Amino acid sequence: MPNAITNQLLRCFPLALALAAGAAVAAPGDTLFSDDFEDGTLPLWSTTNTSRSGVSNSPGYSGSGSFGAYTRNQAVTVTSPTINTAVPEARLEIWVRRGSDAFSEDTDSNENLVLEYRRPDNSWGTLRSYAGSGINGQIYQDSFSLPADARHGNFAIRLRQTGGSGVDFDYWHFDDVRITELAPAPPLDIGLCENFEAGLSTNWSVNTSTGAAGTSTATSSSPTSSLFLNGGVVSVTSNVIDTSDPSFSDLTLWVRRGADSFSEDPDNGENLVLEYLDDGGAWLAFETFSGSGTAGQTFLRSYNLPAGGRHGAFRLRFRMTAGSGAIWDFWHVDDVCFGQTPFPSLQVSKISQTLSDPVNGASNPKAIPGAYVAYTITLENQGPGPVDSDSLVITDPIPAGTALYVDTGPGDPIVFSDGATPSGLSYDFGTDVTFSNQPGGGPPYTYVPTPDAEGFDASVTGLRIAPTGSMNAAASGNTPSFNVTLRIRIE
Repeated sequence: MPNAITNQLLRCFPLALALAAGAAVAAPGDTLFSDDFEDGTLPLWSTTNTSRSGVSNSPGYSGSGSFGAYTRNQAVTVTSPTINTAVPEARLEIWVRRGSDAFSEDTDSNENLVLEYRRPDNSWGTLRSYAGSGINGQIYQDSFSLPADARHGNFAIRLRQTGGSGVDFDYWHFDDVRITELAPAPPLDIGLCENFEAGLSTNWSVNTSTGAAGTSTATSSSPTSSLFLNGGVVSVTSNVIDTSDPSFSDLTLWVRRGADSFSEDPDNGENLVLEYLDDGGAWLAFETFSGSGTAGQTFLRSYNLPAGGRHGAFRLRFRMTAGSGAIWDFWHVDDVCFGQTPFPSLQVSKISQTLSDPVNGASNPKAIPGAYVAYTITLENQGPGPVDSDSLVITDPIPAGTALYVDTGPGDPIVFSDGATPSGLSYDFGTDVTFSNQPGGGPPYTYVPTPDAEGFDASVTGLRIAPTGSMNAAASGNTPSFNVTLRIRIE
């Protein structure tokens, strides 16, 4: 279909649009490269054929503003300038649209658009292939976390149209190309999940042979992105995770076989293998998902690691065994979770405060014979798990040369109080506190104290406190705690 072409791809006066390598120290949030083509040109970009590529302000050509870039007609490649992406993390965003007779001309089967990136060795890796046989005029607003071999000082992207039917046919449109530095992703760890919402971070490495891998919004378990592997032999491997952690419980994940309704289904032999690195350095399979199953089938999996999989250098790998080419044969993975048994983590502290002494009274008292001293024991659960019901016990020896206050007349002599975040425990002095008169203050806790004239008993050498119920788990930065306060007299 004829089109009003307002500008050809290259002009004789290219403008410096890309950031020069090493021109400034980048930081998370910084723009490493941006082009919305609103100047009507592609300065510094190169093309293999100027008649098959360009920039236009025709309706439907742009993602924002008035101008957008295009490829058309037959095979052609448009390549960006060199960009310095030597940063810990970076994201590429791009708007892509398949042509349509309503504003340009639609593509057919095998008239695909391939988005690729330059590796340090000058070979090219694939970020995504857009099928020519899709919906006319379909828009893709894509975001890619650049893989490790795309973050270097000689990076570039290119958009490669694989074929076409001749002059003024078969259009692809692209716009709003932007590369932004990101803060490094938190490392994979026990108790965390990878949901691929930030793309393929530095926690993952991709090894491509004939296939490709990345993230997309085609389908997912949790909104809105998931990992995909497609097209041929390719693997995605995690960084090291310490699975020797005693709290590690299991590995869970979501896998979906592709389907034509959202990607493309694999065939027999185009399998997905889930593997782990054992403590002997060998890759062992958890499971092989067959390519010949029901298109779009979803798998929710939970795996318990054998002893050989629990070590400090554990790695996880997704490996696709075969495929039919760039736009075919998809597997999707999401919500890779390294489960953690929610153990409690108890922290105990004890402080003392001299209340009074026979010489100074309550004014700047000293810990001298006859002085009264209060001890406060604080217990805090900083862990993600609750304490088992009726299992929490505190034992505390009474310092030698002191007597414990045991008189119940004025109230509980051993006082229990919750902290700012309630413990969830119940306390009854009459049933939850027992006493020892054994050397060292240990068991049995069967001694029945007798208060003297001041309410103290010098024969008590230790006590056992066992509140009932389950102590709450820490949550949202709040740590449950309680205090136990007792008084002694220095003899």
